[in-house]
Amino acid sequence: MPVSAMHALLLPDIGLCPFGWCAFSNGGSICRTLAVCGVVLRQQCEMQGGCATCRVSIRHGSVALTPRSSVENRLLGCARALRLACQCHVRCGACLVVVDAV
Repeated sequence: MPVSAMHALLLPDIGLCPFGWCAFSNGGSICRTLAVCGVVLRQQCEMQGGCATCRVSIRHGSVALTPRSSVENRLLGCARALRLACQCHVRCGACLVVVDAV
């Protein structure tokens, strides 16, 4: 996989992301990064963290992401692998993101 010095979000679904990854820079939210790659997540709260419709599973590399916020903890409970794509930002590194429902 041709991952450069940029970071990458890896998507396991060839139909959603033909190259299997999306490049992004530090600080970008998963939701915005996926949108740039053409993967638009459902969201009812306009990325305000109020609905949990943009939830994704982080299968690997959660240390590359910002810590869960109190909003995420309230909406997602103890499911540690789940994150809100609109609230979760990339700090550094790479992570494997699974989009549950698009």
